[in-house]
Amino acid sequence: MFPLTETSSVRAWGELFLHKKQGEVSMGHFRSLKACLKHINAFFGDRPLNSLRALEIDEFLKSPRLVNRVNHQPLSKKTLTSIRNAFIAVYDFANENEVFIHNPARGRKIPRRAPQKKRRPLHDYEIKLVEQSKGYRMYIAALVFLYAGLRRGELIPLQWTDIDFANQEICITRSVYQSGNKFIVQDCLKSEAGQRIVKIPGILCHVLKEEEMACRSVFVCSQTDGSMHTVTSWKQGWNSYINHLNYMYWCNERGEVQSKFHP
Repeated sequence: MFPLTETSSVRAWGELFLHKKQGEVSMGHFRSLKACLKHINAFFGDRPLNSLRALEIDEFLKSPRLVNRVNHQPLSKKTLTSIRNAFIAVYDFANENEVFIHNPARGRKIPRRAPQKKRRPLHDYEIKLVEQSKGYRMYIAALVFLYAGLRRGELIPLQWTDIDFANQEICITRSVYQSGNKFIVQDCLKSEAGQRIVKIPGILCHVLKEEEMACRSVFVCSQTDGSMHTVTSWKQGWNSYINHLNYMYWCNERGEVQSKFHP
């Protein structure tokens, strides 16, 4: 694909950048970069790399045409930040390859009015519901999320051999990415900091130890047949668990006895 120069198109530099990143980053991160560059190429793909100005990128980030391709809603602040960072990375990549031009994407501000999803900590009653849901599918998954802070992609391939019960630690060395209805295991984590040792509290260690003794699968959280989750099995199991927690809350609020035959 060489040689590229400062007059080569944004699209060409983006494709070369992606080619370099493939294999260096996790599949999820790679797909995110690819999606960001699609948005950039829709506006600037055919433009020479050295022709863009900071004002144009500011207007691009505020453009009403920059929407989610599925639901056509305005892009979130997080997504806009990812797009800007991908833009910066393409210019930095060009400069690393001795095309010394100003990086007009660096320092661009994300519009204040961009939608932003806010996360909140769980309430005490929500934590209590999780702790009281023992015996239900996804109970172990919920506890690991709650007390160890693992991502879904780290929990799905987690095996019992990754847990050091004596030292109350979980070793994170693998993650998964989605391909069709399957999760594909990869050793490349989201970042270098992704490969880590996670300390877990005694309450979680005790529950996991009991579960390991009764479990016939190598996976901490598996399908009923012991195999690793598929996209569908995980989604169905997790949605069913959330519905169960909602039912538990409904019963607690009304002082009613829970029925195992609830819808």
